[in-house]
Amino acid sequence: MQYYLLFALFLLGYSNSYAQSKAQEAKAETCEKVYREIAQAINDPRPLPAFNFIYQKGSKPYYNAYYNPQNNSINFGEGIYDLALEFGADSLNALAMVLGHELAHYYKDHGWGMSFGTANEDSEIADKIYEMELDETQRARMEAEADYFGGLFGYLAGYNTLEVGGEFYSRLYETIGLPDSTKGYPSRKDRIAICDNSQKMLQDLLPLFQMANYLALMGQEERAARAYAQLAQQFPGRAIYNNAAVNFLLAALKEYKAEDLPFQLPLQLELQSRLEQNSKGNRQPKKERFLAQARQMLDKSLQVSPNYGPALLNEIIWALLKEDRDLALFKAKRLAKNEEMPAHIQDKAHLLIGIILAQNGEEKAAKKQFKQLRKALPDLAEANLSALKSKRWQARQATKRQEISGEAERYDKLPLAELPSYFENNQPDIIQMMERQQEDSPELLLIASRLEQKEALLLASYGQANEEEIWGFLQFNADYQGETARGIKIGSRQSEIEKLYGFAANSLSTGKGKLLYYPLAGLIFSLDQNGQLDRWLQFSKLQ
Repeated sequence: MQYYLLFALFLLGYSNSYAQSKAQEAKAETCEKVYREIAQAINDPRPLPAFNFIYQKGSKPYYNAYYNPQNNSINFGEGIYDLALEFGADSLNALAMVLGHELAHYYKDHGWGMSFGTANEDSEIADKIYEMELDETQRARMEAEADYFGGLFGYLAGYNTLEVGGEFYSRLYETIGLPDSTKGYPSRKDRIAICDNSQKMLQDLLPLFQMANYLALMGQEERAARAYAQLAQQFPGRAIYNNAAVNFLLAALKEYKAEDLPFQLPLQLELQSRLEQNSKGNRQPKKERFLAQARQMLDKSLQVSPNYGPALLNEIIWALLKEDRDLALFKAKRLAKNEEMPAHIQDKAHLLIGIILAQNGEEKAAKKQFKQLRKALPDLAEANLSALKSKRWQARQATKRQEISGEAERYDKLPLAELPSYFENNQPDIIQMMERQQEDSPELLLIASRLEQKEALLLASYGQANEEEIWGFLQFNADYQGETARGIKIGSRQSEIEKLYGFAANSLSTGKGKLLYYPLAGLIFSLDQNGQLDRWLQFSKLQ
């Protein structure tokens, strides 16, 4: 252990004895930014290890990164940064993979001198490290564990570490000239397999994530929130918690009378219409339960990332629905002034200020606020300006933009009605069970199978008296060569869809595009960032 400490101090001295250029300092700043983002996503209360960027001296690259338990620091060599830079658009993803790996050594309590790259070129020092209490099998297990959790940690922070991981390992081994098998480390083949297996695990969660989006789009907010909450148990990302909170808030909104809250709230979903007055009035018990569940999910999202804009925005909406307008106004003003936030988050905070002012009876000030947002948030600004004039504006507008009836959708190779019998006779690829959390909340079962060019999904819901409701979905993926009954195919644009199917009853922004909901046709269209169709779903209630 004494030799290991000397080795660590030698490296630190090496890094500090050389005057750095501005370009090198920029590299260090980039690495530390990614490092802190990953640590924030991990959300562990233990003190964060110090971060040291090891500048290379002269032309010889320093390909090394390691966790030093002696002084609780993570040390990152400039050569690793330069190697990651070769990945172009994926360079930050590659950096995140290495930094996540080293943080995994710390957070998984490995507590010994791991070295990511060239390990220790000094054979005497290397021998002393290998003589520690851990044998070769244990070291290899810890390295494999760091590869696995490091990739997931980076992914939780928003970096696509799993897709780039295998290729980065191959490039690292080739660049440094490492043998495919190294004492005390997983083999090159095993490390690539770890990345592939982690990627597969996330792919298996994808149908649950997609189903949550589809349920939200279809107005089944409580089921959507349950699906997101289930997903968060297996993949606890800030966005997943926030999505669960959004849908609990939307479910709570349905428990309000339309005239009590006629304004459009920026809940990170596109315009949602509550066209009819709730004849049951304000149902307090259910509303309060939804709000409590939303608060719980918002807290978890903000624990993972305290400055996550969408969650901070939804926290204001939560306070507004709890009728704590003073708190809502305070938080909205603070968020609107936060220059570190993206412009669209600040704009929506200003919109909420307008809504709160209107509810406080300051309609002139609210009108001014909405008018200032006509360019940044045209739909929301106009909707809320009209709401100031008429609480029935939404209902009048809805009659102008309707879905067009037409030829029914058919897919003869596997009709939707045959999905239950299909799953009875074929082993599904994925099964997700969401147990009942409250006496009046549904129990959900999702099963899915991957077929050629498409996927089959079945969602079963069981209510209070175990009444069964089954929905079937067929998802036609990007490589599908066919068309819908009215001629829409992969690559079609929204204008083409609207020409043949009319206007969607609802839409949902996904971060990578948009989902369009057509209940009469039984279709959901998914558009990419360029506004082109990248997949669609045919759906039907089967029972």
